[in-house]
Amino acid sequence: MKVALLVSIMCLLLIVFVPSIQAVSETPSEMVNATVTEIQINDETNYYKLLLTSGSNKGRQIDITEPATQNDRNYQQNDRLILRESLNTDEDSQYEIIDKLRTPQLFSLFILFLVLVLLVAGLTGLRSFISLGLSFVVLFVVTLPLLLKGYPPVPIAVMTSVLIALASFYIGHGVSRKTTIALVSTLITLLICAVLGQIYVNISGLTGATTDESSFIYLQLGQFINFKGILLAGIIIGALGVLDDITISQSAIVAELKSLHPKIGRLEVYKSSMKIGKDHIASLVNTLVLAYTGASLPLLLLFSLSHSNFTNVINLEQIAEEVVRTLVGSIALVLAVPITSALAAYFILPEEKNEA
Repeated sequence: MKVALLVSIMCLLLIVFVPSIQAVSETPSEMVNATVTEIQINDETNYYKLLLTSGSNKGRQIDITEPATQNDRNYQQNDRLILRESLNTDEDSQYEIIDKLRTPQLFSLFILFLVLVLLVAGLTGLRSFISLGLSFVVLFVVTLPLLLKGYPPVPIAVMTSVLIALASFYIGHGVSRKTTIALVSTLITLLICAVLGQIYVNISGLTGATTDESSFIYLQLGQFINFKGILLAGIIIGALGVLDDITISQSAIVAELKSLHPKIGRLEVYKSSMKIGKDHIASLVNTLVLAYTGASLPLLLLFSLSHSNFTNVINLEQIAEEVVRTLVGSIALVLAVPITSALAAYFILPEEKNEA
């Protein structure tokens, strides 16, 4: 609990002292909510009458007309929408439809997930949600503001990973020697991941500036954003989630083996844990590759329609980024098993199972 308290204090200090995000925007604007009260659609235009339900003009009726070519969103009467409101005078405010308001549906799905985790995992599940909350605090209050301020992305990603790892390991899994070994193994593997990612991002000529998001950030904030560094930071932080699972599992396996066989030697326990770890590697590598493939599926479909061959497709930067991300993450995952098993076999005592 002392470690968990220390992590919480560190996060609070960072919240206080890290500057907030200050994006540059030529036209001041804010997002507001509205409800569709009337729709008229014809071949040339789509007309919407909307009731504002948030913002300084809450309760006001407004009209928005869009070209018919933009009507791919299939809005219905009583739909709740998100609008962008330009912050001029009340009479001159301009509104633009951004998308449907999906917060209630997403919130209900999260509540279902939360309830199921608490029912199945109990107190352990509650601790995992606390660590998850701290992870989001670190990402949104520390990492993103620092990146937008132009600080070097890779050191920021390493700092983020250390803070998230401290919170997720000790709060989620308790304070014990096997947790500490899993944490140290994760940080060692992340360092290898950072070095390997740096090498292959450079020699592959990746820029990290191929997405619509990077273009928008460039237009909003200027040239000081290091997109290549942000790509590397994403690789490092993305690998952390997978490493948490495998290092904790390997450390727990060694602790269990030593508890059941107190007289077993370090080499024997290492070999036994590696036999289990190999199966873990096989399943997690497959999971990692499929996860990245699923996320990039629309892009892959687009390239399939172009009838490009495999060599041409993987040479495109959008695809090459995902290949490097997947393979660097998979290499880190594979290395985590022998690293964790070796450290755990050497440092965990036979009575480790009984530690709190």
